[in-house]
Amino acid sequence: MTANAQDDTFRNPAAGPMSGRIDENGALSWRGIPYARPPVGELRWKAPRAPAPFEQPLAATAYAKMCAQQGQPMLGIDPSLYGKVVGSEDCLYLNIWSPPGTGNPEGRRARWPVMVWLHGGSNVGGSGSLYYGGNLAVEQCVVVVTLNYRLGLFGWFSHPSLRAAAGSPLDRSPNFGTMDIIQALHWVQTNIAAFGGDPDNVTVFGESAGAMNALTLLYSPLARGLFHKAIMQSGSLRQTPVVVAEQHTDDDRSEFSSTETAAKILVQRKQAGTREQAREAVARLSHGQFLDLMYGASGDELVGTYTADIGTAIRAPQIIPDDIVIPNGSPWDLIADATRVQRLPMMIGSNRDEMKFFLGLDPAYVRIVPGAAIVIHDPERYDLHARYLSDRWTAQGVDELALRLGRHNPDIYTYRFDWDDQPSYPQADFRKFFGAAHGMELPFVFHDFDGMTLYSLHFTEQNRSEREELAAAMGEYWAQFAYSGEPGAGRSGRLPRWPSWDDGNKLILDAASDGGIRPQRGLVTMKSLFDCFLADDSFPSEEDKADFRQRMFRGREAWESYFLPRL
Repeated sequence: MTANAQDDTFRNPAAGPMSGRIDENGALSWRGIPYARPPVGELRWKAPRAPAPFEQPLAATAYAKMCAQQGQPMLGIDPSLYGKVVGSEDCLYLNIWSPPGTGNPEGRRARWPVMVWLHGGSNVGGSGSLYYGGNLAVEQCVVVVTLNYRLGLFGWFSHPSLRAAAGSPLDRSPNFGTMDIIQALHWVQTNIAAFGGDPDNVTVFGESAGAMNALTLLYSPLARGLFHKAIMQSGSLRQTPVVVAEQHTDDDRSEFSSTETAAKILVQRKQAGTREQAREAVARLSHGQFLDLMYGASGDELVGTYTADIGTAIRAPQIIPDDIVIPNGSPWDLIADATRVQRLPMMIGSNRDEMKFFLGLDPAYVRIVPGAAIVIHDPERYDLHARYLSDRWTAQGVDELALRLGRHNPDIYTYRFDWDDQPSYPQADFRKFFGAAHGMELPFVFHDFDGMTLYSLHFTEQNRSEREELAAAMGEYWAQFAYSGEPGAGRSGRLPRWPSWDDGNKLILDAASDGGIRPQRGLVTMKSLFDCFLADDSFPSEEDKADFRQRMFRGREAWESYFLPRL
């Protein structure tokens, strides 16, 4: 389909002429716009290159393919594709939604705040196309951008051979996914005015890995000046040391290092009989031979080195300090350093039952058999472990962050999402099994209860009224923050006022029947959790408490080296 210069969606930004479509709700939308050259062939594991302006009008009416990854339920795909390779390496595209009346080539365009969404998925899965931005754009008069960025071993991949062959400092960086996001923000700065957006008022917002990436942008020198506010939903600070990203070790953190990946490919091709033989063969490779092996591998071969449960169980290398894109040093020290981190308004929050999303998939806690009822083995233990692990997420992803950022930034706002009014089915009581788990706030933020199929069983006619009310309020808060840098009382000015953080102020986001939207004061830190844990006698056994202590306080999170010496 050729773009039509006469239609209401025709735009001619610096990137080139294009047309989109008008959605059923009136949103003007443009899908599948390239913001970088395809990172294929010799551009695999290279910094993104700006695309040449296209001369022929682009029909920007369909999403591009998601980035190469392993099929899983969060993608909303046919179950027959679970565990298989889906997507493409040619995936650096973005999507835009503008409010109706944004203007046309002959008329005056409005300048709306721009909200750039960074999707979650552990930086190994997900896609910008899973999030419909049209409702937020129409209801709150903002321009919404979603995007894809390289994932997994395509997005974060470090090896001396790549550095030896790099033709520029940026090509020496292993943080390709991070650089993709930065390139997309450059594209927004150059082109978004043509779609009604204000390039001087850009808010980055993201969830889970997307929030982690947003946090990374705060202290990346390459991202300075590209955005002006940030919203982090259920994020964390996590990094992979270079040694873990590159070396053969017995530590399972290195299972997806570059050298281990090369060894797996040799085993897959039957060019080595055992893992040890493959490791020895990789160690003998010259820089050129290593590059020939890795660039010669197909995308399917690379994704084929993943385990079947990559979406929840493993952590491929990501956010690798290189002193180019990611400064060296502890991320906790970086965000506490006013000279290193951008000072701009921030919203930071988490969900009350974050870890039930993950414990609910763990056979140690739950039995799930297709067609049968979901059985929680020990409901009291399930709730106890979920509460501690979710509070740990609040500590590391909200309060410990706010404590450090707040030393030099007064414009911090925090929240906790508590909505848990799910139905009870014969197969499972979703309120108890899932509750306000990881990702549960997403349909509310985007006011999209129909499009996010992963959560469809949670929404019924019985809970419609209160969830619609909460979604409308959250949209107001998110948009008012994008407009002004503080969520205040929402766009309407009629919602409960959201206080600034000030060492512990949060806004609880919940249905009216469960207390509604309300401020609450309280600080959850790793130290307070540790003290509470030591005094807790509600664990089913001393053995369970001892095992859980190792999981709770001796994990491999980025905060380990910072917090544990202080406990």
